[in-house]
Amino acid sequence: MSAQHQLKHHINFSSLNEFTGGNPEFCKNLINAFIAEMEIFITKIINNPTEDEFVSFRKVHHSISPSLQMLGMTMVSKAIEDYKSAYLNNSQNLIALTDSLVQMVQESIHEANQWIASDHK
Repeated sequence: MSAQHQLKHHINFSSLNEFTGGNPEFCKNLINAFIAEMEIFITKIINNPTEDEFVSFRKVHHSISPSLQMLGMTMVSKAIEDYKSAYLNNSQNLIALTDSLVQMVQESIHEANQWIASDHK
């Protein structure tokens, strides 16, 4: 895998472990819920949303905020805030920010799936 395509780590599994008291089943349930939420989230931003769709995006963002915080996903949270600001200001950087955010979310979903497949080792 080239340096350009290396998976970046966005999830802090230590935070998750601390939050769940080390309960592997609880961790797995939270990760599965996170993956489902993020898959919905990504569909909200993949195509430049209309104003109504942006309202929907903001609602989804509000619902995933606790998961992002619990998983220590500060980079993703900041990227979402940057995206929202760019959208509201009709920024020329919106496409680049969208691409970057989509990549981060896809990497996070992949990272979460790898964690589940590894039996949490």
